[in-house]
Amino acid sequence: MNAADKLTKARAALVLERPFFGSLALRLKLEAVTWHETATVDGSAMYYSGAFIESLSFDEVKALLAHEVMHCALGHPWRRGHRDGKQWNEAADAVVNDQLTKSGCRLAERAHVES
Repeated sequence: MNAADKLTKARAALVLERPFFGSLALRLKLEAVTWHETATVDGSAMYYSGAFIESLSFDEVKALLAHEVMHCALGHPWRRGHRDGKQWNEAADAVVNDQLTKSGCRLAERAHVES
């Protein structure tokens, strides 16, 4: 299964299994890029490396989608301002992963690296 198909199916599974995350994921445009090694969001699109998505299991892709939509739900793309990007992302990832874990999501280590 290619990356685009895997993401589409994972998004549909999220709608059924975790509607909060799934409904948010439906709003993101999915765009394959070569300039990012994993995945990232800007609030309206999720940019992803096809090779990275293909290397993940289906459950890891669902966790990645939930991770990325939580960045949007918490306003991270708009709140960064002039803060250091690497430091901001590490702090934002800690918050997102904590929230996902508390909601019962089982995060795979590779599914939320450098998002």
